[in-house]
Amino acid sequence: MFLDNVLTFSDFKGYEDWSVVSSARTDEVLKVVVANPTMIEAYKSAFRAVASLSRAPRL
Repeated sequence: MFLDNVLTFSDFKGYEDWSVVSSARTDEVLKVVVANPTMIEAYKSAFRAVASLSRAPRL
């Protein structure tokens, strides 16, 4: 629901478990990027996989 081009908190149902992963502030607003728990775990898994490759012996 929009009220004068503003989102209301009732529009955000289902996002309670999402984490803020990035933020940026302008003179007018605070912008945030959020991720759900599945996205966070996928990022962590990919990061662990890349980190383990960097520890692999070089040929």
